[in-house]
Amino acid sequence: NVALWGRATQSSRYSRKGEANHAIDGKKSTNYFSGACSSTKKVFGPWWRLELEKSFNISAIAITNRGDCCPERLQGAVIRVGNSLYINGNAICGTVTSTVAGATQTFCCNGIEGRYVSISIPGRSEYLSLCEVEVMGIPSKGAKVRIPRLRKTIQSSTFDGKGVANNAVDGNRNKNYYSNSCSATRDDLDPWWRLDLEKPYKISSITITNREDCCPGRLQGAVIHIGNSLENEGNDNPVCGTVSLNLAEPTQTFCCKGMKGRYISIQIPGRKEYLTLCEVEVMGVPEINVAIGGEATQVSKFDVKGDAGNAINGDKNTNYFSGSCTLTNNDFNPWWKLDLKKAYNISTIIITNRGDCCSERLEGASVHVGYSRHNNGKDNPLCGIINSVMAGSIETFCCNGMDGRYVTIHVPERREYLSLCEVEVFGVPA
Repeated sequence: NVALWGRATQSSRYSRKGEANHAIDGKKSTNYFSGACSSTKKVFGPWWRLELEKSFNISAIAITNRGDCCPERLQGAVIRVGNSLYINGNAICGTVTSTVAGATQTFCCNGIEGRYVSISIPGRSEYLSLCEVEVMGIPSKGAKVRIPRLRKTIQSSTFDGKGVANNAVDGNRNKNYYSNSCSATRDDLDPWWRLDLEKPYKISSITITNREDCCPGRLQGAVIHIGNSLENEGNDNPVCGTVSLNLAEPTQTFCCKGMKGRYISIQIPGRKEYLTLCEVEVMGVPEINVAIGGEATQVSKFDVKGDAGNAINGDKNTNYFSGSCTLTNNDFNPWWKLDLKKAYNISTIIITNRGDCCSERLEGASVHVGYSRHNNGKDNPLCGIINSVMAGSIETFCCNGMDGRYVTIHVPERREYLSLCEVEVFGVPA
């Protein structure tokens, strides 16, 4: 969010609570009287402007409206990006058409370049109030760091040695297949390509470059999915967009509005086809492992090496004797509980099993997320059950935005030792 390092001005100030910089303070409180929103006086054509100090390619802008009063005032506000200080001289990214109280709307700017972001209400006298403006982008000059570099890719098949899956994330937008910069499958039914980002991200936009030397029509109808599930090779995850072919523009950008996920998949459904991608660029920010800031407890401790906090120390060593894993006694219904200190929307939980011994002990353990401390959190809603217990294995559970403060892992209905070598919890504040 490059807005956080910018400087904001506005056409006027309603009161001291309505400073222009309140819209870029990182606080999303929608109550004006909390001092977290900007506000102008009621003037004709009010405006708010952000100077980013240098030029950026802007992928998305998210605007949070006032929630305690008067959300309709933002109706028709125009968002512009460019390098001109003249408010109406820059390119339009979007126009506010929905004014639900306290709502956050995301506008896809498709890489518009500029140093200035402005929001104005044209053609009428109005108060302009903004409770947060977030601007996602990368510097216009210098290295452009994209998420996919050095990540893992796979596809349904590979046409030949020139069409390996990783060519689509090599940083090269060359649209000629024979330049070795594009991926290509065979003529498969429902062909697919998938990228593993290795941890969950909040995705603002995805840019796809099509082949141009031949056969661009093959990509028509390709569907872009984002999520944390590998069911159906990731193609059951939520949809960010569908390719609608424009032969005049081989590079298309899709606004994903902060969709969350570890896996990006592109599939052509319902027909036999070759799937060719000359570049896939994914813009976003990583979700945080919120477990590290939490406090862990467990039913008992086997010895000094098996402390509950070892599962959230950031160390994935799977040898218990290294002091990086938890371990209970041989208890009935053993449990381990994490207090995140505040509520989060949880997208995924990643559990690392012990590798030096006894990996089968984790078989059937259940993972719960919720707000209740009753029964040590074991009555909270279920996120998943551990079925894979290979030595040192890492298993990812998709919680689909379950909200809660407590994460509990327990082995039900038997006596067992419970050992966890790492628990990672990815999410955003609820």
